[in-house]
Amino acid sequence: MLTNYFKIAIRTLMRNTTFTFINVVGLSLGIAASMLIALWVTDEISFNRFHPNYDRLHQVWFFGNLNGEIGSWNEISYPLFEELKTNHNIKNVAISYFGTSHVLAVNEKRIRKRVGM
Repeated sequence: MLTNYFKIAIRTLMRNTTFTFINVVGLSLGIAASMLIALWVTDEISFNRFHPNYDRLHQVWFFGNLNGEIGSWNEISYPLFEELKTNHNIKNVAISYFGTSHVLAVNEKRIRKRVGM
């Protein structure tokens, strides 16, 4: 009984090759898109989960108008750094600003890098 169903399905698919091609391509594109979306969502959910205190990590974003350009940046300035460090219950704060050269120094080792966008 099951073999008859397969024979009929194969005969129908061979008879209507254009529709078969359209259906198979559509199904494969849909499955591929679903898998890519699932991988993207999994990556977004698991971001920074490898840190021991991942629930205490935060990133500060700046939304506003800067030099006539409206946008959002994940860079903070030194006054905001001082504000977060002194007046809020935050243990460690890191400043990031891309566009000028910075010096990273540990003891006697110094690295000067210019990071541009």
